Amino acid sequence: MFKRGEIGALILQMIKFGLVGVLNTGVTYAVYYLLSGLNDMLAWAIGYAAGMACSLIINTRWTFRQKARPSLSQTIRFALVNLVTYALSGSLVARLTGAGGWSREAAGLAGAAASALLNFIGSRIFVFRDKPSG
Repeated sequence: MFKRGEIGALILQMIKFGLVGVLNTGVTYAVYYLLSGLNDMLAWAIGYAAGMACSLIINTRWTFRQKARPSLSQTIRFALVNLVTYALSGSLVARLTGAGGWSREAAGLAGAAASALLNFIGSRIFVFRDKPSG
């Protein structure tokens, strides 16, 4: 299934992806905080967009080692992966806190973990997929 050395490379890629996630979360909150004079939803949307842009740029170059800038189709795929991940993790949190009886904190952590994993898988398979050689 995996060739020699591929598991280590995959683990390193996951660690890099996680570090970028921490950074883009910081960007999201920093922008949200700086725009505190705006409507909360607007400030959050702008902050979230800034965090996503940060994530796309750094993951493209550092995590997935792509030399070229992200293409328009790649940027759209990235946004779609983030949208689907957000919806699925939000649904998980709602289910865990509702029928599951979990606390908000525990459900939030589970949602964040699921979101990170789904986002990595989607990014690796759908956004930054290797181009076929040929």
